[in-house]
Amino acid sequence: MRVLTLPLLAALALAAVPASAQDNTAFAQQRFTRGAGLYEQRSFAPALDEFRASLALYGSPNTRLYVARCLRELGRLDEAVPEFERAMREAGDRAGTDPRYAATRDAAQTEMLAIAERVGRLTLTIPDAPAGVVVRVNDREIPREALGVAFPVMPGALRIVVESVEHETETRTTEVAAGREVTVGV
Repeated sequence: MRVLTLPLLAALALAAVPASAQDNTAFAQQRFTRGAGLYEQRSFAPALDEFRASLALYGSPNTRLYVARCLRELGRLDEAVPEFERAMREAGDRAGTDPRYAATRDAAQTEMLAIAERVGRLTLTIPDAPAGVVVRVNDREIPREALGVAFPVMPGALRIVVESVEHETETRTTEVAAGREVTVGV
């Protein structure tokens, strides 16, 4: 049995990193291509699954733009708006070094603005929110980091449930109109 020297082992380890990243990029491209075909067929739910799988392998603003488009086509505008915003930011960041991303940034902005007035915005304030607090708006879990920040919601009646091991479950209701913002304290 041959013993590999440390420099040879290090070289082999470094050589494996780009190959793995390259594999992920290739797999991401395959998932994106499948998603694009499904999107063209107007099969938006399966296309969304493919685009999300592609994003998990390689973070591309172009793929995120298609995630946002699928959500829009599925009527999930409250989820589409932040995806359009993120695609716009990520593409804008990359456009500085790769001008091809400028078109993605511009498309994301145009498409986001076209639907932004069709959603409401909700700001939840929970002073001294305990660790482990779970907040749901119409059964959709809201990340703790979203507390105190306006996030998009579908217009209409909203049921806000706040759960914590240390406190009783609290429920609030409110109404948010399209294009409007509401703040609710719990």
